Amino acid sequence: MSVSVPSQPPSRGSRSIGKVLVANRGEIALRVIRTCARLGVQTCAVYTTPDQHASFVTAATESYCLGGPAGYLDAQAIVQAAVRTACDAVHPGFGFLAENEQFAQLVTEAGLLFIGPSARAIGVMGSKVESKRLLSSAKYASLIPLIPGYHGESQLESTFLTEAKRIGFPVLLKASAGGGGKGMKIVWEEKEFAVAFASAKREGLENFGSDLLLIEKYFPSVRHIEFQIFGDSSGKVLHMFERDCSIQRRHQKVIEETPSPLMGPDAAGSALRERMGRAAVAIGEAISYTNAGTVEFIVDEHNDFYFLEVNTRLQVEHTITEEITGLDLVELQLRVSEGFELAQLGVTADSLAQRRHGHAIQCRLYAEDPLNQFLPTPGRLVHFTPAQVEGVRYDSGVQSNSEISIHYDPMVAKVIARGPTRAVALQRMRRALAETVIVGLCTNQAFLQLVLAQPIFQSGNYNTHFIQETLPPEVRATALTDAAHSRVEEAVVAATVFLYLHNVSTRPLQRHVTPHFRTVPASASVKTFRTSVGSESQQEEVKVEYKPHPLPFVPVEQRHLPVRETFTVRVGTTAEELLVSFNRGQLSGKPSPLPSGDLEASVRLTLGNLGRSYFVLYSPKSGQIAVHQPLFSQAVQLQVVPRFAAPATADSDVQGDVIFSPMAGKVVSIVAQVGDSVKKGDPVIVLESMKMETVLVAPRDGIVGEVLTQALSIVEARHPLVVLQSNEA
Repeated sequence: MSVSVPSQPPSRGSRSIGKVLVANRGEIALRVIRTCARLGVQTCAVYTTPDQHASFVTAATESYCLGGPAGYLDAQAIVQAAVRTACDAVHPGFGFLAENEQFAQLVTEAGLLFIGPSARAIGVMGSKVESKRLLSSAKYASLIPLIPGYHGESQLESTFLTEAKRIGFPVLLKASAGGGGKGMKIVWEEKEFAVAFASAKREGLENFGSDLLLIEKYFPSVRHIEFQIFGDSSGKVLHMFERDCSIQRRHQKVIEETPSPLMGPDAAGSALRERMGRAAVAIGEAISYTNAGTVEFIVDEHNDFYFLEVNTRLQVEHTITEEITGLDLVELQLRVSEGFELAQLGVTADSLAQRRHGHAIQCRLYAEDPLNQFLPTPGRLVHFTPAQVEGVRYDSGVQSNSEISIHYDPMVAKVIARGPTRAVALQRMRRALAETVIVGLCTNQAFLQLVLAQPIFQSGNYNTHFIQETLPPEVRATALTDAAHSRVEEAVVAATVFLYLHNVSTRPLQRHVTPHFRTVPASASVKTFRTSVGSESQQEEVKVEYKPHPLPFVPVEQRHLPVRETFTVRVGTTAEELLVSFNRGQLSGKPSPLPSGDLEASVRLTLGNLGRSYFVLYSPKSGQIAVHQPLFSQAVQLQVVPRFAAPATADSDVQGDVIFSPMAGKVVSIVAQVGDSVKKGDPVIVLESMKMETVLVAPRDGIVGEVLTQALSIVEARHPLVVLQSNEA
């Protein structure tokens, strides 16, 4: 993917970019670095101490440490790093300071190019408050409908509450500089307002350096559709078609696609695209917008649309626009920043229409627990192998043994599938997700496949409440847990055979003695595994009894052939016996050792008449073993239980109900103190993980008996936080 190589110098300005500082992390940093490398442009990666071993740090030409976790928000330090490393330009990526007007100004004042819009455009459009003030003028009222709300100057909680009552609950509090669902809170009724207001302000300040808020009417059932726009220094603004971002959880996009199923090939679909595209371009032209940006709308059930916001940066989901247009949007950003006009680069409305082809879908693969409110699950990513599927691309900032930190976004990868039709793109995506191997963390891998399999999604007739309405907690819990149960039996059989073959390969006497003379039936053996079914917190033990069959005598002249062994296997106490056969020498002596000391191998089994291959990853030190097969949706992670395990110790009993931390994170504030009376649903503790806040509420009426943590403490998942006593206690 690339733009046309300009044959003439820029029309305005003649500054070339030879070195870029990438003011971001993870997959977007790698994304920018890859394009720069292809163009022969050097890069400097800035990083924080939690990211010191991350892939993007070593991928850049050089790197510069910003210190602690908050370093990506230190504008002064980033600009100083760019100057010290002799960079010509700064690419902000997305999130962090990408939509910070002061940061863009600091970059330009230092004599550097800011690869993005002007500081003025960010100030007007990057602020949801300022953009709504501009577009509420009579000049734009007929072209760009706005959502009812408040975007005035007063930031007092009392003012916002008054406006919320005027608009009518439910309302949506939003960080003016925000994006990605951060700093965004739905308030269903007045009693929730104070906690939500404070939380939205904290998230805005923590993630974007600004606690400025606005408030809007919350629409329960709409589609979220955005248009990619691009402007140049001549004042020309184009749109590069729409992206449908309606599949969301926790106000964050999970699956995006283009074209939108709402805008089919019929006249109505084309007319809607034309009207919305015209509005998006008008918004860009209103402030002479340059570089990449996104204009976001909501569309109601009558196909009436309302302006939502402008993101003055590249979006996470820019990838699907690249797939249908064949353009490298990062390269286009660099060229426009150098002063080239879009037409010089071969990018015009007509060329875009000719380039546009097929359909593209993106799924965001996160380290999170779909059965625990999609809360993040940070930790070590033991193994990660992307699938090899035609038309599928992975944008990722991690690899095997990477750490998913509690400080940042829990993304593992963006999986992007393209095809000549939506059906083909969807089929490729489902296959890619099924064949991706992830071990070590709970992810949304199986959940994404569950979404893609739903008839409503396949029909394209969905909205932003698809997950809440089609896959509410109880439905997805049943579906994912049932699916997990169904694959455990097959996984433990594969694990058992692997361990048997591993034992044979690591015992010299057994390895060299031929099995061709085993005519006496062997005795049965038992393996016990512990596994999580559904959520990480749901543990169960599974016993496997296996018995090798006698082998017939094999003539000497045939003993060079693979030995076919057969086991009778029973999983659990009630299951039927299975016949499992496999080649004894298929591990080629022993599994492949990894630098971590883990072992990996492919095991081919025949269960009855059905043959399947399994990827197995085994850690001899910990006894953990993972088994992946594409039909499983995700890897089954097992723990080998020793035959003579030490007795488990029970935690001390705690009087009353205990509220545990649902995830690893930081205690932001303790809302309810010892002795406070609380009612069911009242806020008790505010936690932060991946820069997203979660309010823990009282499970019933009671009195706070003990608080087992402190504000600003770092806690692990399942850490006890508060003891709740009965009112009668």
